[in-house]
Amino acid sequence: MSTKFFNNIETTLMDKFHGIATAMANFDIFHAVVGYFRSSGYFKLRQELENVKEIRILVGINIDNLFLQSQAAGRIFFGNQQASLEQYAEAFLRDVKESKYDSEVDKGIRQFCNDIADDRLQLRIHPTRDLHAKFYLCLPQQYNEHSDGWVIMGSSNLSEQGLGTTASPRYELNVAMKDYDDVNFCETEFQKLWEQSLPVTFTDMEHIMRRTHLAPEDELPTPYELYMRMLIDHFGSQVEDDFAPTLPEGYDNLTYQRDAVVQGYDIMMRHNGCFLSDVVGLGKTVVAAMIAQRFIFANGENTRILVIFPPSVRSNWEETFRDFGIKNKYSRFISNGSLDKVIAGDGYDEKEYYDLIIVDEAHNFRHDSTGGYDLLQRICKSSRANSGNVTGKKRVLLLSATPFNTSCCYSKITPNAH
Repeated sequence: MSTKFFNNIETTLMDKFHGIATAMANFDIFHAVVGYFRSSGYFKLRQELENVKEIRILVGINIDNLFLQSQAAGRIFFGNQQASLEQYAEAFLRDVKESKYDSEVDKGIRQFCNDIADDRLQLRIHPTRDLHAKFYLCLPQQYNEHSDGWVIMGSSNLSEQGLGTTASPRYELNVAMKDYDDVNFCETEFQKLWEQSLPVTFTDMEHIMRRTHLAPEDELPTPYELYMRMLIDHFGSQVEDDFAPTLPEGYDNLTYQRDAVVQGYDIMMRHNGCFLSDVVGLGKTVVAAMIAQRFIFANGENTRILVIFPPSVRSNWEETFRDFGIKNKYSRFISNGSLDKVIAGDGYDEKEYYDLIIVDEAHNFRHDSTGGYDLLQRICKSSRANSGNVTGKKRVLLLSATPFNTSCCYSKITPNAH
């Protein structure tokens, strides 16, 4: 049975274009309206358009997304050429980033850009409509009711999956028509939309390309910059952290401690908590004091810190905090057996008062069946009454020289903490 419909299984959109390009005597014009466009799809199709004199592609932009942006920013984006071009640029960059990296992909994207530069391809974006319709016109130079011409309409965008050249989980259905009234109607619609649209120029594409690995060679990142980018992607902002501690007299500027402060602070800020573990004698108290310093600087003058420790090391904590200039107004000290006083407000501010909780010898709280564990959990999980510049939950810093235990329950004390 003959039908005008095809579904990218028995016959693909690419098969249909190939058939038209091969059999049509005067295939001079290719016009397309698509909601989604990939340069790799254009590269696949281009071999069928080698002798076509005019290639025009009109791409829709994500109006829903722009509307949300305009609401958030308090301004109107519709009809704004710069906003529309930025929207297209982001889509193009995602295309490059998500494409499988090989020479064919690079060649296709470069060919796409060169065709725009040579005016071989005219590309426009529609700034005021989210174009869901997809249709393709194959026409002779002087199209009329007596000449040959095709319109293909359906679900397929101009991408490799839409063309059917790669497997797709989506079901595509298209229809190919050549009756003059059908083709002429779509060509008229195309011309209306084209007049309302905004051109993407070679200058625009040059600007976008400079944000990818396809930039000119003299603008590509150096091996060192690529290495640093890898470190930043893997380790986050701590790679670029230029933390330089101001140490009290008598304290050594030790690299391993400085690195621990950078990494520990970064983890604590991102995950609401951090576990600082090292063997006895390497200065966990000093590292914790420097992290507290950084937190006070970030959060502001209203910062309040609660330091919890075994009674035997109280003087060490008080002395270290004093040496690092952490004034009494910022910090309160309590032994790990007296946490009920914080809950009851007996000589201590209420548990919601504190922004940062530091727990020394945290392995003493490893069993969640004890009363001390329950008290500590209630303190750490309580809300912050007067959060400063650092918003969100309390930050919790756990210290221990013996962190490993098969029945450890620390994660319950510091939810989302590492």
